[in-house]
Amino acid sequence: MTPPPRLSRAAGALSAAQASYAAAAVAAGAVGEEALASWLEGEAAAGRAVYDLSEQLPAAGLVGEFELTQRLARHLGLPAAGDVELEMFSSAHPALDRALCAEYGLVCLSDEPKSPLPVAVSNPLDAEVLAYVSSLVGAPLKVHVARLSDIARELDACYGTAEEWARFLAEREQERAPERAPEQGREPAPPAPPAPPLDDEAERLLPTWRTPEEDGYSIEEFKRLLGALGRGGS
Repeated sequence: MTPPPRLSRAAGALSAAQASYAAAAVAAGAVGEEALASWLEGEAAAGRAVYDLSEQLPAAGLVGEFELTQRLARHLGLPAAGDVELEMFSSAHPALDRALCAEYGLVCLSDEPKSPLPVAVSNPLDAEVLAYVSSLVGAPLKVHVARLSDIARELDACYGTAEEWARFLAEREQERAPERAPEQGREPAPPAPPAPPLDDEAERLLPTWRTPEEDGYSIEEFKRLLGALGRGGS
């Protein structure tokens, strides 16, 4: 989705996903082009990063979070997931850890393996993220648009808070440590016994070969053969 001219200039430093979101927000009537372009120019002049418009536009007072989500969903022809739907269906997916969901503004909407898998996202225009998540869960996604604040609340409900999740990961790592300890502290295996001298080895194995009279090998020829095969010296 291509931003309007002034917005295109102001959004020049944005990622492709955020530039698409900005253009969609204007096209959906959630925020005016001039107001958004002016805000983006102000952020750039102040050296502040624009990292997630679904969070930053409401925080800047340019549009309410609920209105932004509803207008964007209608404009894109996607279902909107409100707080009730998220509370009923949000679930921790085994292939999606909390940090990843928080970074991408995403939560799974099913506790069963489904294809397509329903998910709620704050930015449905980030095609790269959606493709990556789809590869992790092994199924196409059915995308719903949701408020970032609602998603954050459901991540706490499904996974625990960020602190609780970090504590869980640390405890799991400690539980796994004893399983690795014996391997880490195991005594090295004793060295293999030295190979017998070539003459002894040749004499021991020679009876298994034919005699020279039977077109076989002499002891000297057999020693050379063993040497060539790496069984002894040259």
